[in-house]
Amino acid sequence: MEIFAQRIHGDPQDPVLTQSGMKVRDVLALRDQGMRAPEILKMHPELTDGDIDICKALAMISLEDRSEYRRNAAGITPRKSPKDHRPIKLLFDENLSWKYIPALLDRVAAVSHIELEDMKSAADLDIWREFTSNGSRAVIITRDYDFVQLAEVFAMEAMLRNRAYKGIDDDLKQFPFVVHIDSAKPKRDKSERKTRKGKKKADFLSREGMVEACSKQAQNFAKEANKEPQRTVYMGLTRNGLRQGLRLPDIFKKYRTGRHIDEQSKVTSLRDADLAEEVDWSALNKVRAHVSYKSGIPLEPVGPEDYL
Repeated sequence: MEIFAQRIHGDPQDPVLTQSGMKVRDVLALRDQGMRAPEILKMHPELTDGDIDICKALAMISLEDRSEYRRNAAGITPRKSPKDHRPIKLLFDENLSWKYIPALLDRVAAVSHIELEDMKSAADLDIWREFTSNGSRAVIITRDYDFVQLAEVFAMEAMLRNRAYKGIDDDLKQFPFVVHIDSAKPKRDKSERKTRKGKKKADFLSREGMVEACSKQAQNFAKEANKEPQRTVYMGLTRNGLRQGLRLPDIFKKYRTGRHIDEQSKVTSLRDADLAEEVDWSALNKVRAHVSYKSGIPLEPVGPEDYL
């Protein structure tokens, strides 16, 4: 695994930390005994916080006999739901540090990172395809708005095939669900507001802040990704919680031309005869080209003939 290439060596199922010479499984055994990181570091001063993080990440991603691996493979399902749902996994994009993951593992079972999945520097579209129909549903947590556009493009494609935004739930649930990080800072007085304990709130994008936000919202991510019928394909995560993304009718209208504004707002379905004039193919293909940038297999331009 590229991210750990300089930090571990030996048998992939029994790796050794390169700098300290200590086995990963020995560090994990200390954690299994209930020892916390400061206690482990005191007992083994040759280790670092980073070494412990690596051990936790390896247990989750590659050590198949570990409970961390089994929990991660099982995914997250919403609580208090009588229906069966596909499990979800939180997948952090490359623009967010993989070091969030070890801290989150103590609070959220199913979580990974693009670098841990050996997809560092991969094109957004290639990541999207990799985590489509892979047995669980990825919730991609990202600061990159391109993933929001990918979600809209594939939702619009499903709506064009169906001629409407209803009846496409099965199609949507094959795709990743996107959580876009909105990191805009509030006004100064709000950012300095203190908690009841008299401490300042953790910075939203700090390790502590992101771990707190994502662990608190994990069940909501699962709930939104598994809603039936699903009416949105992305959400925004802000300092104040989750924000609703564009709903399907709004995405449908976004790529419509509409002969008149009033008429466009009322149209909820298309006939074959409407496809050429009522869809803004230029706008749709412009976004398709943008989100395909650097992909091994880019999205080709589409037109009405592709959906007849």
